[in-house]
Amino acid sequence: PQVGAKGLIYIKVNADGTYNENSYNAGDSVNALDYSTLSEDTYAAVFDYYKGLIEFRKAHPVLRLADAETIDSHVTRVEGVGTNIVVMNVDGNVEGETAEAMYVIFNAAAEANTVELPEGRWGICVNGEKAGTKVLKTVSGSVEVPGVSAMILVKGGASSEGINPFIIAGGAAAVIAIALGVTALVIKKKKK
Repeated sequence: PQVGAKGLIYIKVNADGTYNENSYNAGDSVNALDYSTLSEDTYAAVFDYYKGLIEFRKAHPVLRLADAETIDSHVTRVEGVGTNIVVMNVDGNVEGETAEAMYVIFNAAAEANTVELPEGRWGICVNGEKAGTKVLKTVSGSVEVPGVSAMILVKGGASSEGINPFIIAGGAAAVIAIALGVTALVIKKKKK
């Protein structure tokens, strides 16, 4: 792996040996997963993070809505949160969803930013380092989101362990991709 700008770790290697920092259009030779590297800490951490994101997405039907109209009725972009920050409030009123609501925050700024939260206690399930079905920390009032990172907070439900007041039944690049897709749909719809 190579540490690049802003401390990001690039682990995808081009055929010429250089590191690829944006491989969305690269082939399988760059994007394929090499499971033989999972014994190395860096690769194991990325694998575990993606696994946690997938687990989170599977546990929340509200992250698997099928069409733009349904997405539009459950996802609201929060305005006035600052430069380089995208926040979405996700209504959990979907069949099978155990969370009352989710707050999805993307901080593209290099510096940390504080985001005001709606009333109540929120469980952080996804942050820049860990993702999964368990609450990493509970917060209320506001939350500090590190620079160049994402965070998903959940409100309400019942813990899979029966102890925590939050259901963080479990997103992957999948939750981030879904959330980015929702953001793109919201932005595209607003432009029309």
